Amino acid sequence: MSRWNFLLKALVFAVLPLAGYAAEHNSELPVLLVVEVPDGTGGDGITVQFTMKDLMALPAVSFETATLGIADAQQFKGVPVTELMEHVGVTEGTLEVSAIDDYAIELELSTAGKGRATIAYEQNGAPISRRNKGPLRIVYPYDTFSPLERDLFFTYSIWQVERIVVTPKTN
Repeated sequence: MSRWNFLLKALVFAVLPLAGYAAEHNSELPVLLVVEVPDGTGGDGITVQFTMKDLMALPAVSFETATLGIADAQQFKGVPVTELMEHVGVTEGTLEVSAIDDYAIELELSTAGKGRATIAYEQNGAPISRRNKGPLRIVYPYDTFSPLERDLFFTYSIWQVERIVVTPKTN
């Protein structure tokens, strides 16, 4: 198989998961999250926009955990970061996660998986308001980790998430 045929097939398989998504995207709802995936060869890559409806259509998880600055345990519901990335065709790499105020963190997708990172859109059964660090937050089930691991995952937490830019893993 020639290199160009291989690249064309790889591109087709990378975009296939997005074909169903693109047809269902509701442009009347506000976009809450943008995921950018460069193609690695200097081209445009792909950009996927998610509304709340789009995020809620993906497989979700719920868990209760204590968080920074809140004494009582909180119930969170959202999309696992690994699930969101699989939805856009990403299985490895570094994620630069940015907030509304331009604060950003870098998070290895493998670390997100290990920590069960979740893009939470509900807290205690209600949408997360901007006042409560929403509408999207990356949270973890902090209570399931040792104190040292928990402190590490606190550093990988971010609220008011609006953009994720993927840097593919290079060999």
